[in-house]
Amino acid sequence: MDRRIFVAGAIAAPAVLRSATAKRGYSWQEVEKILDKGDPKGRITRDDLPTPALLLDLNAFESNVAYMTKYAKDHNRALRPHGKTHKCPEIAKALIRAGAVGACAAKLSEAEVLPTMA
Repeated sequence: MDRRIFVAGAIAAPAVLRSATAKRGYSWQEVEKILDKGDPKGRITRDDLPTPALLLDLNAFESNVAYMTKYAKDHNRALRPHGKTHKCPEIAKALIRAGAVGACAAKLSEAEVLPTMA
């Protein structure tokens, strides 16, 4: 593919995406209201969510966390996952509840949003 065509497509993509989602997209406030009412099935699709949005397979996540903490414990190691992989305070908290001793960060701005052990 010619670089100019690729760049032109990349520049046009946000406009195309905006027009496609503008028809049915929700704000985060609207999403919260729908979730508070309960049973969002059929009312919200992935395409309706404002970005960035974390989409998580909770069963796979919990299984992976359990495996990770068991592996660390079985090998007499402390688990301190790096926050850069998920950038989500709720995930860091879930990891700490499961047995992680904390969360690592490369930059102060990343560390400020991660939970502490205190």
